[in-house]
Amino acid sequence: MSVWKTYALARSIDRGSQDEIDELKLREPTIADLRKSGMPFTMKVNDETGDLAIEFNVTRGLKLLGLISGVPLGFVETMHPADLLNIQTDLVGFFTQSPAIPTPDTDPIPNES
Repeated sequence: MSVWKTYALARSIDRGSQDEIDELKLREPTIADLRKSGMPFTMKVNDETGDLAIEFNVTRGLKLLGLISGVPLGFVETMHPADLLNIQTDLVGFFTQSPAIPTPDTDPIPNES
């Protein structure tokens, strides 16, 4: 698994007779992951103010987290809520990042002479 982000957890995840999980290593989500979990947040624009509001979906966020961490959902559900909020906030950034726009300085277009 190629690691996208690593999170040190506020509270370890107890896995019974197995070692505790002190950190989660996440891979980048795929479209297949989103089909299984659903989008972990929605974005809405306030018609009057134009402000953007983000609403997290805990159930979908936990499902996605289980998929991209490889940790079974039953264990992911025992993590500290602050850890989930931090990870979901980073996921918003992942899904809303602007793609790089090539410029002549960074990605020149070859001449077709």
